[in-house]
Amino acid sequence: MKTHPLLVCALLATAIAGCLAPQKFAVPPVAAEPRANPFEMPRHHNAHTQLNLHLRAAIEKKDHAAMAEATRLGMEHVPGESSWTYNHACALALLGDKAGALEFLAKSIGQGFTNAAHIEADEDFASLRKLPAFKELVQAAREARPPMEFAVVSTNDFTALISQTNTVWDLNSGVFRSYFAFPKIEGPAWDASAYRGAMGEKMREWAKEGTAAGLYGVLYDNRCGGHSMVDVGNFPGLARVVYGDEAKQLSLDRAQARFFYNAAVVGNASVAHTDGPFWRSVPRMITSDAHSAGLAYAMHMSNHLYVYPCHTDYRPTNKGDVFVANNPCVVTSLGSSGSDQVFLRAILSAMGAFTPEVRAHLAQTGRLGPALNYLLRKTQRHLETEEDYYTGKAHRPALDGAHVHADEMVRLAHEMATNTVPPLVGVRLDSAPPVAKIGVECFDAHGGELAWLVPVAGSFIMRSLAQKRSFRFTAIAPPPGVTDAMQYRWEILQAPAGCVEIKFLNQKKTEVEITLTHPSAVPWPEDPDDENSMPTSRVDIGVFVHNGVHASPPAILSFYYLMNEEREYGANGRLVKVDYASKAGEYADPVYTHPKRWVDAYQYDAAGGLLGWERRRGENVEAFTPDGFKIEARDNLGRATSARVVEYKPSEGGGELLQGDTPQTVAYAYENPGDLRGSFTLDEPATENVPTIP
Repeated sequence: MKTHPLLVCALLATAIAGCLAPQKFAVPPVAAEPRANPFEMPRHHNAHTQLNLHLRAAIEKKDHAAMAEATRLGMEHVPGESSWTYNHACALALLGDKAGALEFLAKSIGQGFTNAAHIEADEDFASLRKLPAFKELVQAAREARPPMEFAVVSTNDFTALISQTNTVWDLNSGVFRSYFAFPKIEGPAWDASAYRGAMGEKMREWAKEGTAAGLYGVLYDNRCGGHSMVDVGNFPGLARVVYGDEAKQLSLDRAQARFFYNAAVVGNASVAHTDGPFWRSVPRMITSDAHSAGLAYAMHMSNHLYVYPCHTDYRPTNKGDVFVANNPCVVTSLGSSGSDQVFLRAILSAMGAFTPEVRAHLAQTGRLGPALNYLLRKTQRHLETEEDYYTGKAHRPALDGAHVHADEMVRLAHEMATNTVPPLVGVRLDSAPPVAKIGVECFDAHGGELAWLVPVAGSFIMRSLAQKRSFRFTAIAPPPGVTDAMQYRWEILQAPAGCVEIKFLNQKKTEVEITLTHPSAVPWPEDPDDENSMPTSRVDIGVFVHNGVHASPPAILSFYYLMNEEREYGANGRLVKVDYASKAGEYADPVYTHPKRWVDAYQYDAAGGLLGWERRRGENVEAFTPDGFKIEARDNLGRATSARVVEYKPSEGGGELLQGDTPQTVAYAYENPGDLRGSFTLDEPATENVPTIP
């Protein structure tokens, strides 16, 4: 059929005009969407972390399709979380899917992504900015109800309720954040007549003068279900944190604190894990995991100070001192349930004694925790001289409640001025993080010797075969509390005699090299002058700075030697043997090591190079190459020609470490008859099934 030319032109003109006309997009409805329950978010945290890595990689590559897929999976695996929905909208916008981008942007706003300024400025939405629908969504975000509301602290019973409405889960940090509002009180901020803490008469006098801040605006967080509870009625103005039913049903009110608050906090958890091979107190749980140690540091620097009993982790009648690190970010009380109470009362008393100006200054700079920690340690009754503060007497891994001097803490707290607050010292590792070679220097699946490091504490597990180890550190004192009179000190708090050398690398003593010699016997007495004192296997180095008025709380570097091995070194410093069998009955923290039933004797060449070792289990003897392979054949010079790769796994239930063969073998070759070490290549793995560890 013929079509008139004019009609064809008209149809073409209409089509072209339709293409050139701006496309209209309807405004997607912004409805209240189901939001993520913050208390259920921890179970999604690992998925979020992994998917976030994929998303970041896609963003760096500008792979918009991969961004869309990562965010789609994020919405699937972290349901109700607005950031994944928002990022999916960004990805769709970059892919040119404007309708889809607007749909998911509206959905994210309904889930609680209400940062209108961020949405408006986000370059990912550059293609949408001129669209009326986008502008209306930005306005909807401005008018939307915020995703989280501040819970008003009750001034009738002084309680602060944690619920879904005032709590969010910080996906990036892996912590809860709960927010409270303290109503303004007419008249005095606190009723000093009801105060029953330390130095009551003086505190009431200071309250009348207006020179004691009191405790209004401070939270008390009990994380053991009221098992060891401070009587908040004795501390007027102090508000008690109350966990709602949803949080309690998930046991989020127990053990190590995981909630950050927008207020100063003093708290405790008088609990411990007492069953199975991983028994430990809360403070040892914290030092057994890098994330937990980092969380404790973040709390400490956010005006959150917690007290936890050591239970049986520091007791001569049990296994002695089994802490792998001495952590000054929390207060560890000597004893079990209830041993935390004397510390809590003293800390709360000192907190209330600060002048309003000093408390506000410390809170604004995140120094309330460190300042109270300093007062607690500095005023201990058994310290006889100023120098005692710089010794292990003042900084044991668990502090004795009998030494707490609450009155002196209160006095010093009240005398503190904003221009002379205690300084803070941090430590930076300048040498490379140490790593022991798995299968040669250590056989547990933990090759890293640096367990964790935060600015005020570090935990090193000494696994290397070397008799002497050197580390370089720098001390740093950030403001406030910094003066022209700063004096740095590095002190041995705990170590066997002659095992630690501290060499200063600059005049200010901020840079040092610490050399440690492997102790001749592990464990050793905590007090070298008293053989009956607590057995320990940890070296503690304390770092301090004094600003002319106050010293800092300590930064503590801990170097832990494994108690389930006995080493013998020769006069030349070379390792002769490691006897694991005779120490298999000693306590070994399964987080770091397992008992072993063998003895390794080492061989060296004339220059001191490791040639391998013999492993004895009773009458059974096996030989290993310096690379950790079990020798199966030798040449006429006694050198390995074929060796088998072995693997190490703990027995069922996390008991002793077992050695097993793998199908993989290696072949050794040598350059000449004088080459005793050789080099190896991997053989093709055997096809038949080779029995491994039973």
